[in-house]
Amino acid sequence: MNEVHLDRKQFVEALKVIAPKRLTKQSRQLPVDLSAKGKDFLITRPGVQTSLPMLSGEWSGYTTVDLGTILSFRTLNLQGPAVRIVYRDGRIYIDAFSMPAPWVNAADWISSMSTDVRVYSDPDEIGVVIRNCPNGAHCTETWDNLPAAKDLSVRFCADCSNPVKLCTTPYKIRDALLDNLVIAIRAGG
Repeated sequence: MNEVHLDRKQFVEALKVIAPKRLTKQSRQLPVDLSAKGKDFLITRPGVQTSLPMLSGEWSGYTTVDLGTILSFRTLNLQGPAVRIVYRDGRIYIDAFSMPAPWVNAADWISSMSTDVRVYSDPDEIGVVIRNCPNGAHCTETWDNLPAAKDLSVRFCADCSNPVKLCTTPYKIRDALLDNLVIAIRAGG
């Protein structure tokens, strides 16, 4: 089971960090990923990521909820020193409040790469980098330098002789990495 305990005050502060200055109908629908990296619990929405230490528990993947729903916890009368977050049976539970949410089992490094896509999702502020290349750290290609194909989400790299798949969501990253594809993701430049 995926269950973590977080300091309640830090959790409420983290919600303040991810909240936009002005909450609109459109911003309420923004996706928010809940994931873990090591002993840190990550809360990520487009353009913003915050982390807080887990007091206890394990979280081996990530789930996505909408911003409006997660921000509703700011209005609840939360009690006690810790908040309990659990994912089970297709639902995420934050204390006694629950909502349906998808779950992706993923290793830390996949979750980390996936949340990077979410946080750096504004294409005007970021670049696109290539990951999972057989050339590893020696890969010098960029998405912009690869020739375009009929499928706008795939380009071919002559250097490593592989197709490169542009992944724009955490789920596409996970699927592509599980298929061991070379991927291009949006990342901070």
